[in-house]
Amino acid sequence: MGVFPEDYEIFVSPLIKLWVAEGFVKPLSHKGLEELAEDCLSDLIKRSLVEVRRRNRNGEIKSIVIHDMLRELCLQKAQDEKFLLLMNSHSHGFPQGRNNERRGGLPESICKLWNLQTLLVYRKDMGNFTPDRLYLPLNIWKMPQLRHLLFDNGFFPYPLLAEVIWKDAVVLENLQTLSQVNDFRCSKEVMEIMPNLKKLGISYIHESGTEWSSYEFNNFVYLQKLETLKCEFDRDDRVGNRLAFKLALPLNLRKLTLNGCTISWENMTVIGSLPNLEVLKLRSFDFEGSVWKPNEGEFTKLMYLLIHDTSLEHWHADSTHFPQLRHLCLNFCSNLEAIPPEIGDIGSLEMIELCECSSSVVASAMLIQEEQQSLGNDGLRVRINSDVDYLNSHFKTSLRKVQSPRSQSLSRYTNLAVQAFLKASRPKS
Repeated sequence: MGVFPEDYEIFVSPLIKLWVAEGFVKPLSHKGLEELAEDCLSDLIKRSLVEVRRRNRNGEIKSIVIHDMLRELCLQKAQDEKFLLLMNSHSHGFPQGRNNERRGGLPESICKLWNLQTLLVYRKDMGNFTPDRLYLPLNIWKMPQLRHLLFDNGFFPYPLLAEVIWKDAVVLENLQTLSQVNDFRCSKEVMEIMPNLKKLGISYIHESGTEWSSYEFNNFVYLQKLETLKCEFDRDDRVGNRLAFKLALPLNLRKLTLNGCTISWENMTVIGSLPNLEVLKLRSFDFEGSVWKPNEGEFTKLMYLLIHDTSLEHWHADSTHFPQLRHLCLNFCSNLEAIPPEIGDIGSLEMIELCECSSSVVASAMLIQEEQQSLGNDGLRVRINSDVDYLNSHFKTSLRKVQSPRSQSLSRYTNLAVQAFLKASRPKS
């Protein structure tokens, strides 16, 4: 636990992986290692040695914070056993000099740790020395025991740059997590060298001017065990990434996050056709067109849908398109006219959450809730988080645009929009 910085928000998922990978959890015949690790965490929470910071939508613990005294004890114990060294200054072998002031690199010697299973790389604030980028040595491809590799804004070397290295590379069959790497090239050869990857997080900052097509996004399909994929793009180059963004995704994918790209309808069909997709987060993106109408049979297992800051204007859908949806979250959707009223007919829907959306969207959500209540469904909640000035700026325009798909009466929407405005204007208690 001492490996994390002081007062750092520790996410439970990688922590559990770390405990399992390092052999801290002893196996029992009737329980899996991950389940045993979760029991250990629950015990620490009950003893007030760690504090719950955040929970998921389903109530599961998402992140924790370690007590200062426990962290100091862990650091002292780790130092005594020569298990962990906290590197916090230039004296521990970081590159020095003007050329390396803002560029951090891990030493090649780390690749000699042939049995290393988990590597967490964080950038600690060290004044002018704090690197903007972190670079892994090329010999990282020769570490077959690696299970979890988590970065803080780092670059993973591309093996084909050196043919000799590529010939000596081993299949990283134990690698399950590769998170927060920059400009990662998804060639078929690279995908095949990590066949058991379950979680992948990539950011494309596109500094080198590389053609978008060279990243080969269509090769994600070769990661047949991948469950979680997060891709972030430079939003200023959405035209470029749209042209090359031809998705092919593994059928096992459960969670998908796309940030800062332009989504074609072809790609939305690919996403919607994933048979196991449960969570979809679309942030700061544009649709290729202003109207979204899902095809029949898409998003059959989707439970959580987040749409954040989009150009979307018209959304047509019914309960057959998202039959398992539980939570709909719309943020900064100022162009969207309304939520499809049929969304309210989804029996599993528990929450509609809105943040800084137009008053017409707010009104449509309130109408959905009102109609469900009239049918005896009091379980649907609508949560509105909107700045009063923002809502006011969209108020008159929204009222002119909104018309009920189930009724031609604009006065009812006007009523609901006024209620939404007054609700947002009410002082917080």
